[in-house]
Amino acid sequence: MNFFRTALILFLNISIFLSLESQSFNESLYVTTWSTSNVKTLSKNFPPINLSDNSLRQIFRVSTSGEYIRVKFSNRYGKTILKIRKVIISDSLSQGTSEIDIDTIKVLTFNGKEKINVEPGNEIYSDTIEYNLKALSEVAISIYFGMVPNDLTGHGNSITNSFIEEGDKLTNSLFSSENKTPHWYFVESIEVVSKTIPKKTIVCFGDSITEGVGSSTDEHNRWPDQFASNLQENIKYNNIAVSNAGIGGNRICDQGVERFEHDVLEIKGVKYIIVLYGINDMIHKNTNSSEIIAAYEKIISKAHDNKLFIFAGTILPAGNYLTWSEGNEKNRNEVNEWIRNTRKEEGGFDDFFDFDKYLRDEKNKTNLADIYDNGDGLHPSKEGHRTIANVINNLDLFTKEYN
Repeated sequence: MNFFRTALILFLNISIFLSLESQSFNESLYVTTWSTSNVKTLSKNFPPINLSDNSLRQIFRVSTSGEYIRVKFSNRYGKTILKIRKVIISDSLSQGTSEIDIDTIKVLTFNGKEKINVEPGNEIYSDTIEYNLKALSEVAISIYFGMVPNDLTGHGNSITNSFIEEGDKLTNSLFSSENKTPHWYFVESIEVVSKTIPKKTIVCFGDSITEGVGSSTDEHNRWPDQFASNLQENIKYNNIAVSNAGIGGNRICDQGVERFEHDVLEIKGVKYIIVLYGINDMIHKNTNSSEIIAAYEKIISKAHDNKLFIFAGTILPAGNYLTWSEGNEKNRNEVNEWIRNTRKEEGGFDDFFDFDKYLRDEKNKTNLADIYDNGDGLHPSKEGHRTIANVINNLDLFTKEYN
């Protein structure tokens, strides 16, 4: 009899604990404070050692705050099961290192359990837990794996280092730098719920410029990061999160249109989209302006069908890029004129930001100004990323409600 009584008390205590630790909210309350667009990882971007039976610590800089948090994991491109044995989340202590504040560690669970098998092609959420997530802070997500697929789902150019230790080292305050790698794996998004004010997300949709090429490793100074910082400076806009959906080498006409639903429309809390896309179509396929405009029209229509505002940035100059041609420049100017002059009622964007105007060399408008060129004639420098963020200065656009 005492055995059953003890077992019942233990069961009730566990139930109370789980009810306090794991929360459930209406899906409409979740907002994406950080995300990346994952792809099938190329062999050149594989981790330096196999992740199976080892621990991976990844650092993410969020945009807006929240009191409750959940994380989305992806095995979208895997052909075998991804076995996760345990995951913890914690505050990162030192930018550019793996050091964490061990007092902030929380275990992420999946339907109350620490272990989860993610089937090939699937994406799964952790349970929602209480966590004091501060705006613009860095968090560490550390994963101890079982077996990992040969085909890794991840983001090849994270411009942020991740760290690997052999075995289960999740609670170590510091990982060694021996096996660090500038790539992310398996984490898709971090979502929050706020007790106080409703929040919403802006998705920055584009290629390597949006991804952050030209910014500094581990400094989180891509233009979407700096735009998020600008929003947080004013209480009027600090309920707005920023999500980065940039993929290096991507073209709007095929890959962009194809991934728009998953990487933009499915982002929790999305209300606004900023598009900076199209230069790779010109560089890699000599795509003409009418084809790029047609791709724009497709995603504009999808955005408006989903009651989302969609804005565009004009395409940056690239006259000093190795393969840039007169034909590319003609198409770039035609696309930019369409962005500037086509009203929403005519099938255009809801508004635009003239990145071209502010980053070009005024003596030779086909080129980036030297201060904004990272050296390859195509990607913006750190100062270029800062200027792109600052050009988005009509922040009231992101308070509009769709009728």
